[in-house]
Amino acid sequence: MTGSSVSMGEELARSVHPEKVFAFLPGMSATNLAALYGLDEPAYAAIRDRFAAQTAAAARELLAETEFAAAVDRLPFSAGQTLAVIGESTTDAADSWLQILGHLIRLRRPADTIKLVNTAISGYPTTMLQRIMSETLQRHRPNWVALFAGANDALRYGTGATKPLVTGTETARNLAEMRRQAAAAGARRIWMTPADHDTARIAAYPPFQAQQIWLEDDDLRAVGNAIRSTAGDGDVMVDLTGAFGNPPDAALLKADGLHPTLAGQQAIARRFVERLAGGSRA
Repeated sequence: MTGSSVSMGEELARSVHPEKVFAFLPGMSATNLAALYGLDEPAYAAIRDRFAAQTAAAARELLAETEFAAAVDRLPFSAGQTLAVIGESTTDAADSWLQILGHLIRLRRPADTIKLVNTAISGYPTTMLQRIMSETLQRHRPNWVALFAGANDALRYGTGATKPLVTGTETARNLAEMRRQAAAAGARRIWMTPADHDTARIAAYPPFQAQQIWLEDDDLRAVGNAIRSTAGDGDVMVDLTGAFGNPPDAALLKADGLHPTLAGQQAIARRFVERLAGGSRA
């Protein structure tokens, strides 16, 4: 197996998880998943182990800070509770902030058996995530639901596209419906605004150019505003504006200017913990 094929397989294994979308198919075995990525099963397992080791190391680095470790202790999740995250590629990634959060909780609060459910799916706009919300509430009955969604709504497809994939008005309606579903199920809501990005790097990224994918700052800003407007009484807001610096630190974003590096994911995990630690346990 060549180095280039392993590299491509690793990136696919990081970002694309068909077992989430097609869990009902009987062929979703580790062997078949590895083949989809152009890997054999041992190579696939090694890649997954490497992501786990990287996120564990990122968690340990954060916990080396005394004040941050104390913040993990103050997270409002009680023993035995479940947190489900509805989101997109930033959360779906195998080295995501949610994986780091899982390590933080297991390392600092192992006896609490807090369950984290990652139902994020790369590429999904809020229109599709309404279905994921419904399925997640029914299947996992979470005590908490975090919504880290809307960035895909803001993307434009095709040269000269006159609108984003999902208009701002529809994004707001979709978010409001997901909040209604979560509230009706008795789940507490956590909202996360889009992470910082670099529009110039997005526009210059060859794969995005080839697919004619682009982004206008105003569209993503509208998503952030819709999220802030949708959050209601009893909700928690994790505003990621400025979490990567202003302007964003180039080291926290991948070459595409849109997706965070491991260091960027660590910055998101930090902001999440620090914001949530301000409340009392429910």
